[in-house]
Amino acid sequence: MLAVLRFSDGTIGSLDVNWLSPCKTRDLTIIGARGMFVVDYLTQQLSFHENGTVQNGWDHLARLSGVSEGRVIRLVTQRDEPLRAELRSFVQSVRDGTPPLVSGVDGLRALVAAEALLAAAACGQTTSLPEVDELQLMRS
Repeated sequence: MLAVLRFSDGTIGSLDVNWLSPCKTRDLTIIGARGMFVVDYLTQQLSFHENGTVQNGWDHLARLSGVSEGRVIRLVTQRDEPLRAELRSFVQSVRDGTPPLVSGVDGLRALVAAEALLAAAACGQTTSLPEVDELQLMRS
């Protein structure tokens, strides 16, 4: 499934969900004016791919060739098994009364988004996501 998302601030995102590919990938790419961040959830690595600058002397050609590739900066991350971290956060929340890393509202929002995307894909239509707040969660 491929989905194009438009957020209220004008940001555009895309989702590519594929259970048929022989290659298992779990990544997030964030593209900006100076480059892009790539998060690989399988290897738990984070890197920044910098936009390079190459002067070729002909401005019209530069418009066609796009951005050149610059440095790749690998950032240090602390690796942790995701399910273990989620359960640890939940247990600590129950014991200490602190908010968990992922709240019930976060989970409900993810579920509402997934259901809306599947419904839109089934009928080939666009959709808007309803707002989900804590009061709706408490009434459910």
